[in-house]
Amino acid sequence: MTNKQFCRIYNDFFGKKENFISVEGINKLTITPSQLRDFLKHAIKQFAVIQNEDFENCKRLLNDLTDFQNGSPLEQHRIEYEKTMDEVYTFLNEHD
Repeated sequence: MTNKQFCRIYNDFFGKKENFISVEGINKLTITPSQLRDFLKHAIKQFAVIQNEDFENCKRLLNDLTDFQNGSPLEQHRIEYEKTMDEVYTFLNEHD
């Protein structure tokens, strides 16, 4: 999970507006054991949603690429292919 994803989940749960939380900052968070338990349950559910969204996006991109490869000659779909490749590189950079 990226720090950005963690911050989004943290902010959503606690009603905060943090842009970045360092490891030191995480260690200094003052929450009760019960808040921590509830937050972890929430974070696990949200992480599963993020992973599912990432998986679905990856699957869509791969399907698009195989459609281009197995369909009509690539030159006929150059614009769509280049758009899809831009999305692929963006996705890969976000998950590197």
